[in-house]
Amino acid sequence: RVIDHQGARLGSPLYDLASLVYDPYLALPPDVRLGLIEEYAEIGRPVHGMDLEELRIPLARVAAHRLMQAQAAYVRIAASGSGEGWLRYLVPAASALRGLCLDGAFEPWPVFRETSWRVWDHLNRLGVMPA
Repeated sequence: RVIDHQGARLGSPLYDLASLVYDPYLALPPDVRLGLIEEYAEIGRPVHGMDLEELRIPLARVAAHRLMQAQAAYVRIAASGSGEGWLRYLVPAASALRGLCLDGAFEPWPVFRETSWRVWDHLNRLGVMPA
């Protein structure tokens, strides 16, 4: 199945859900995000075979991939001179990534957790304003 029509990549079916509920352009309130994830888990269980708890860690890892991909794109666009306005989306993306690290999905990777916190801290010190 083809997902991410912009990148034309094959990948996890959770990527679509991750793109929706962890979108840096639209910071969903935690209760709305959880509601959408719960709905996906319930409706999609016949397809993906996972309940909500089984879905939690794989979804967090796919979401982290998506958020890091988005952050790299924002920096690349800004560095090309096409608009520093894209940098304002770094804050919501870094915030969502930090939240995922707090959720326990990355316990096996302390360097990843530490790096995500450093990015968040660095953006705050630079004064990058969120979208």
